[in-house]
Amino acid sequence: MSASSPRSEKGTITPPNYVDLSTAERDSGRQQSVIGVCIDFLPATKTRGTDYTIKFTLHDPTWNGAGGMEFRFFHKKEACLPRIENQGDVVILRNVKTMDWNGRVGLSGYNTEWIVLPKDAMSGTLDDLKAAARCLQQSSANDPKSSLSTKELQYASYISGEEDPTRWRTSCSVVTGNNMGNSGAEATPRKRKFTEIKDIQVPFGKQGIFVELLGEVIRIFSKGDRTELYITDYTSHPQLYNYTYGCDEDGQDGDEFGYIEHKVKSWPGPWGTMTMNVTLWDANHYYAVDNVRVGGLVYLRNVHISLDSDGKKLEGKCHGEKDHPTRVNVKRWKANSEDQLMKDLLSRKQTYEAKHPKKRLGADDEEHPPQEDSAPKSKKARARDRKKKKHRESKPDPDQETIKTSLEGRMPLRTLNENVRCQNHEDVRYKTIADILDPTTLQRTTPTGNGFCVPFQNCKYKSKVRVVDFFPDNVEDFAVPREEPESENNDPSELDGSDSDAESKKKWVWRFFLLVEDAQHAPKASNRGDIAPVQMQLLVADTDGEFLLDQIAYDMRDPQNKTELVRTKERLFHLWGDLQEWKEETRTTAASADVEMRDETTRTPPPPPKARPFECLIKEYGATVPSHLRASSGNERTEYERMFRMFGVRTG
Repeated sequence: MSASSPRSEKGTITPPNYVDLSTAERDSGRQQSVIGVCIDFLPATKTRGTDYTIKFTLHDPTWNGAGGMEFRFFHKKEACLPRIENQGDVVILRNVKTMDWNGRVGLSGYNTEWIVLPKDAMSGTLDDLKAAARCLQQSSANDPKSSLSTKELQYASYISGEEDPTRWRTSCSVVTGNNMGNSGAEATPRKRKFTEIKDIQVPFGKQGIFVELLGEVIRIFSKGDRTELYITDYTSHPQLYNYTYGCDEDGQDGDEFGYIEHKVKSWPGPWGTMTMNVTLWDANHYYAVDNVRVGGLVYLRNVHISLDSDGKKLEGKCHGEKDHPTRVNVKRWKANSEDQLMKDLLSRKQTYEAKHPKKRLGADDEEHPPQEDSAPKSKKARARDRKKKKHRESKPDPDQETIKTSLEGRMPLRTLNENVRCQNHEDVRYKTIADILDPTTLQRTTPTGNGFCVPFQNCKYKSKVRVVDFFPDNVEDFAVPREEPESENNDPSELDGSDSDAESKKKWVWRFFLLVEDAQHAPKASNRGDIAPVQMQLLVADTDGEFLLDQIAYDMRDPQNKTELVRTKERLFHLWGDLQEWKEETRTTAASADVEMRDETTRTPPPPPKARPFECLIKEYGATVPSHLRASSGNERTEYERMFRMFGVRTG
């Protein structure tokens, strides 16, 4: 086939030094080059600073699911941004970096080059395609267009032919972009859906509206798969809950089933109908757990405002996006002297606090709730106050307790590993491993006084732990294949015993165990007579492993996944320090000595742990014991094994 033909079989292979979009989306933090078909774009707009920006989405045959990979380009000059004019244009990008920025996004850098191949030219020869290319030529010596290779053009033509335009989302940006190019006018900034709380209006009969909000966080409640934010922008709306001075907080404290004691907290303000409840789900929830704090400002996009189940009060919901599950619509809003929205909000806050000097937000309001001084206190009340004051003064300062290490080797809070974090579940109490494994917690008594034991509890705990061992011994075995269920309408001809597509039906999932111990004791040393800390096996599996490592499971023994394996080991290093290196060295020494490591009688025990402890979320549950492993043969009664699993913990 001639070099000028656009449809060479070689075009199906990614050109040298390029990666497909699926790989680029996974490999965060390093520069790479990609080629994709533009399926959606917005015209160039001016940022809040001095730059111009353009946003577009690329797709190629390797991309799974709807949508594609998003890209954002920034430049001081609008003419230097990629000149995308139509859906279907093929965009060649060199030296872009994938970053976690409102989801996984490809961002431009100082050395990024772009070339746009027009959709209308894709049916011609490679020479015609090269001649029609649009690019940014910064100098006569640096012309990206002249460096276009045959393999780049062939691959671009191939992925263009594989696209189905009927699956592209209809975009108003196409019309806007063409009109702007024809008229020569500047790009019109995208219209915001921003609104203040006082201006929210849900038309009668509608299911709700979508808005963008900027507010100060008053309260946060995390509940497993969602986070509730109570925010205010210091404007009022009659369809919000009316908080009165000294009222109890209208939010959950404790757990939703009432197992944990409820503590009454006074609402810290602002008073009146100024605070809205917004529930975050999916990627928004995880971002809020790690980044949003009480007293900070947040900007919320794509918030669905509707009436509650009673049809009286407004509430907000911010779900993840189906086409872009990693996109985050929550952002911490940092101080910016040029941000008019922030200046307006802070001005309203100052006005509010000037009118309510005794009702400002602050820790003092929680620690010492306002006292009613309209009536004199009785002698008993005064005595009760003195007793409470004496009790407060006798309590040790918690800040001093956290930085003091006792003679028993207890671990101060400030030595916790800052590279390992867990979600903020306020409804989960701290417990040591010893308390969790205490067998008396499984003992129950019937109403008639007969004692019995339950095999497990469905409970969640938070604990400070340290990793001392892991299994399997080889990190490359941490992911296992799981067969996908067969379709019910399989063609009989496909069930001929051929395994040619067996690999394509496998889904890799995380599954490994961590041996952890209480971090309240110093690491165990061989020359000490201390009582060994209690240890527990923690299962890390499936989506909990994805959250821990920020990676989808993959075939770790595949040589093509070496880069991913290095990244996984770097993440795990935060958990256990040099434990992995020690085990690999021990395994190598044992192999040279022809020692079978899996023989428990010859297995070298791990060294004293060197990794710093971290906060860990643990859930207890019961797993059915297979019939052949039950204690008594022939027993048809279901037996359960008490299991513990890590969740809501992330490294890095």
